[in-house]
Amino acid sequence: MASERGNTVQDDEGDSLEFQALENDGELAEFSRNSYRIRVKDRDDYTVNVEIVERKIADLSRAGVSFLVEADETFAPGDVLAGCQLALGDQSVDNLDAKVIHRSLDEDEELVVGIQWMNLDEAQTAVIEEVMLQLRKELFE
Repeated sequence: MASERGNTVQDDEGDSLEFQALENDGELAEFSRNSYRIRVKDRDDYTVNVEIVERKIADLSRAGVSFLVEADETFAPGDVLAGCQLALGDQSVDNLDAKVIHRSLDEDEELVVGIQWMNLDEAQTAVIEEVMLQLRKELFE
């Protein structure tokens, strides 16, 4: 059983890991996640159409998606992407506006761009939440 002392966590075998507290930085709040995400990278029928190009979704959340990009594609944090379209299996959501939040490597070392939806209406939100619920059920089957 692991025990915790201050900023150090030690397991039953005596191995320990020390944590360093982060300074309270205003930028950290900008990148905090307020909703869970589900990996959908292995699903070919989960795509987002951004700037007239269909892109494979890596992760899906109620608040946005991350999608795979090539190194030469330019997306910068703060960019606004208008008129995005989501294809989520047999469901779709049109006319989504999004803001680029990050451009980074995912856990597979692939380049992804994370976007956050802006001004979702109730119908758009309902479709995304329904898909998220179905995906969550599949994960726990």
